[in-house]
Amino acid sequence: EEAKEEEVKEEKTEKKSEDTVIPEKKFFVGNLANKSDDEIAKVFEPLSDSATFDRVKDQFGFIKTTSAKDVEFLSNYKGEIRVEESGKKKTIDPNMKKFFVGNLMGIQDEEIGKEFEGLGDSAIFERAHDNFGFLKLTDPKDIEWIQKYRGPFKVDESRPKERNNRDSRGGGGGSGGGEVENSVFIKGYGENSDQDITDHFSSAGTVTGASIVRSRGFGFVRFGSQEETLAAIELNGSNLNGESLFVRQVFKDSAGGGRDQRGGGRDQRGGGRDQRGGGRGG
Repeated sequence: EEAKEEEVKEEKTEKKSEDTVIPEKKFFVGNLANKSDDEIAKVFEPLSDSATFDRVKDQFGFIKTTSAKDVEFLSNYKGEIRVEESGKKKTIDPNMKKFFVGNLMGIQDEEIGKEFEGLGDSAIFERAHDNFGFLKLTDPKDIEWIQKYRGPFKVDESRPKERNNRDSRGGGGGSGGGEVENSVFIKGYGENSDQDITDHFSSAGTVTGASIVRSRGFGFVRFGSQEETLAAIELNGSNLNGESLFVRQVFKDSAGGGRDQRGGGRDQRGGGRDQRGGGRGG
């Protein structure tokens, strides 16, 4: 037994010596709802001691590592947990269709899998929140099957709305300029970079753009569909590298500008009246 233990130690030492230290890489880890920390640790057991996992919210977190072997493992990982390298441009299959799946409160992942067992192996389900998630389908047979689905879960095809012509950096009405459709208003991001913010909100869906107004401490994050926007609102109060985020949905006003759902068009630190102040509302 002692000889075997020594052999295992030698193998581990040999593997470590073969590894290469690289600049730190960050990976988004999603679809974690209803998964315990022990279950997650078991999935990522092959990672080196340099890897750290930070669970930001029940449904997602981030892995940071300086090991080349860890990066290889995470890049090739295929499983029910979603793993994507932060900041890496995504390749979207033009044939993929995305479906919103609702009415999942109190439903376990195993029950959801059983309900959709008619789908093929290429089907991907991502649980964004306790009450909803998204199905990504590329097989025409799967798409036809889900379009005919009649069951206890609400299933709708996510159709990204046409983006308006204003560039996110351009002028325009509202608090920060730029488009407001399918957007959330955010504050409290501190010194986090635009990439950190984008990575954080990618747990809710595809981030199509972000307008961060650092001089005034707020910003807007845009998504491809209303369903993803609703998922992003659930990140209100979530932790972003030690900062507690404030997140609210944005609505268009009659002038075409944006305002968060509490009413005032201006951020509460901006010029003019605070939304709680006297005078006329937004």
